[in-house]
Amino acid sequence: MKQGSRGFTLRATFIGLCFATLGVCVNTYLGINFGMGISLGVIAVLVAFSLFSRSSGNESLKEVSIVYLISTSFLQAYWVLGASIYMIERFNDVVLPAWLIPPKEVILAKSLDLRYWAIPLFTLFCLQLISTGLGLIMSLVLGEDLASEERMVFPNIAMSASLIEACFKGGESVRRVAIAIILGLGVTLSIRLLSALTGVNLMLINLSYYLPYGSVLALSLNLGFMAMGYIISASVSLSLMASGLVLYLLLLPILSSKGMVSFSYELNELYNSLIFGFSASPALGMLLIGSACLSLLAMLERRLMGAKSKKELGRGFGELYRVMWNRILRNKGLLYLVTSLLLLIFILAYVLNPLEPFPPLSSLAFVLYSVFLASFLEFVMLTKMAGETGMTMGVLGIMLYDIPVFLSGYRGYSAYLALSYFRPSPWTGPSVVGLIKYKDMLGIDKSDIVKGKLIGWIPTFLLSAALTLLLWKNLGFGTSTMPSLGLLQTALYVRMLATGSLTGGGTLDPRFFILGGLIGALLEVLTPMSMMGLAIGLLLPPHYVTAMGIGGLVRLYTDRRYGKEYFREKGLLISTGLMASSMIADILMSMLFAFA
Repeated sequence: MKQGSRGFTLRATFIGLCFATLGVCVNTYLGINFGMGISLGVIAVLVAFSLFSRSSGNESLKEVSIVYLISTSFLQAYWVLGASIYMIERFNDVVLPAWLIPPKEVILAKSLDLRYWAIPLFTLFCLQLISTGLGLIMSLVLGEDLASEERMVFPNIAMSASLIEACFKGGESVRRVAIAIILGLGVTLSIRLLSALTGVNLMLINLSYYLPYGSVLALSLNLGFMAMGYIISASVSLSLMASGLVLYLLLLPILSSKGMVSFSYELNELYNSLIFGFSASPALGMLLIGSACLSLLAMLERRLMGAKSKKELGRGFGELYRVMWNRILRNKGLLYLVTSLLLLIFILAYVLNPLEPFPPLSSLAFVLYSVFLASFLEFVMLTKMAGETGMTMGVLGIMLYDIPVFLSGYRGYSAYLALSYFRPSPWTGPSVVGLIKYKDMLGIDKSDIVKGKLIGWIPTFLLSAALTLLLWKNLGFGTSTMPSLGLLQTALYVRMLATGSLTGGGTLDPRFFILGGLIGALLEVLTPMSMMGLAIGLLLPPHYVTAMGIGGLVRLYTDRRYGKEYFREKGLLISTGLMASSMIADILMSMLFAFA
């Protein structure tokens, strides 16, 4: 058998890892700043096809599929590391164990001394591997059952699989993406270099000085954020711009006149005052209360559809749970592996005790509940959401884990940050089951999926941890360069639970929190606006709001002028290339200046 027929050739593995590395860099940056991410799988497919297309059909098809598989297989470390650092820097009462994060004085000194970081990084790495490994086993055991349902189409993976199939049937898009990447790199690097040479920030235009006192308007010339606004749809981008403009142009003068916000023409100072003084409350209300309201409405709608959806829903959980454990118990090798991983996670839960100051048995009991019930429910629900709609949400985790911990009387930080590592990861389901759905189209099998995932997961988790610490050390979290909205949302939410108060120690106003959720849900239902877009617009700095809004306006124009097919055939490829190259240029330039 030729080397190429196996798919895992050196060139396929190398290119897949290159894009996995690129993906984890871009998504660590986006996750910290906006709590969102993108997939570079489309670009990886096009590059691989351009390089491998001269091979024979079947061999080349599998190689391109392996590139796609590895390039989309990465693990993130920024969430727990970044949120822990963010809270320690801002809140005096935050106490976290040494196995999770170094001592407070090390964080405040911004030290990267490995004597303090080695244990937390090693512990998180081991916990992540165990958690993800158990999630992978769950996905493989139940994958065929979930993927066989007709309504489980996994839109995101279906798009990539269709692209790979289309590449071998003919068509060119590589040149278009390459031009976009070159343009994004060239424009961003040029503006950054000119800014450094002139001493003037040419990436940011502040027009606030020409407006009545108290109002703010600014524009970022960052192509990446404009491209992002184009990708996330006109509805979301324009909703984002609308709420941001209302906040900065209309509400800000009122808030500053009432003393709720300290006005300043210095955007970073104003942004921090506005976030903690007002905008976090309605935004988080939309994300939490509003999302819960929409979920209930959607559930009611599905229940009213008739017996079919009711039957499918009833068939799922009980039967799938029985099937999963029957298959594990009947396979001796699999049973040994699962037992070993579970024993490790139980021992770590008892020794590390994430629920401290509760006794270790409390942590062990909660982990048993998570392993044998909660993680299974979340896995099935997340996988079905991704399969049917292409989207997932974290509200399930709040209901299954955070609320039970809060109701137990626990008041602390470590459990809300670390307990997610002490259970089988449910987030492996959407990707692995989706790949199982299209494995025949991609020319791969389950063993290929396992191998590709492991090749991507292990190095990218370490890279994400290193990049998170470098970004924090050189750019800081919660600055105009790194607004860190993803960390801000996590920090405020965790603090609210950890202190046992709806106000989160004075950070959240329950009136605006509840009002924001209700208004967001109503606008989502009654208007074309996106509640997610409205919430993000309240959390972004003013110059990001306008940049992403411009992308939304371009998307609105192309959708109406050329039809929505234009986005799928051309716009997505161009904007993804612009965004990825612009983000990478920003990261490289920031690190270059930091070490210069």
